[in-house]
Amino acid sequence: MRSKFAAAAAAFTAALCTASAGPAPARAAPADYSDTAPPSGPMGSIGALKDSAFFIGMSDQVRDGDSVRITFLLIYSNDQASDGRVARLGVTYARIDCTARTFQNGGGAIFNEDGRLITNAPADTAAKPIVKDSARDAAADIACEGAAPLFVAAGALDALAQTRAKNGFPK
Repeated sequence: MRSKFAAAAAAFTAALCTASAGPAPARAAPADYSDTAPPSGPMGSIGALKDSAFFIGMSDQVRDGDSVRITFLLIYSNDQASDGRVARLGVTYARIDCTARTFQNGGGAIFNEDGRLITNAPADTAAKPIVKDSARDAAADIACEGAAPLFVAAGALDALAQTRAKNGFPK
């Protein structure tokens, strides 16, 4: 399963860490995350790598024609974190076009393991094709086709706790 999500992990982390400009997709992320926290609703596990895990919001999916608006969560390790907390929660609001099989990042935020905001992440300017057998492909299977997640956590912080328990990371 590790190779299945390597490309998605790199692309998602890059999207959260780089700036871009342009219009947001159907679900626009809030302009300022300072008053928000990581998602607290059920999060379905999509899969995990050596040091990252992927989840999709299970209760906040909104169908709009052939598209579904979702919350996408990446949990990853940052062993060089200046705050001493190694876990990071990357949250993005996205739109998946089920027919075209594309994924558009609508912006998001990165939180530390205590749920405190670290930084905001901008939206992508355009939808990108979903790579087969990637985390985004698994998210599309759940959102568009009703596939079952591997397991469901009570929220982002519970997803972190379960990731640690099941996979031994982030430490």
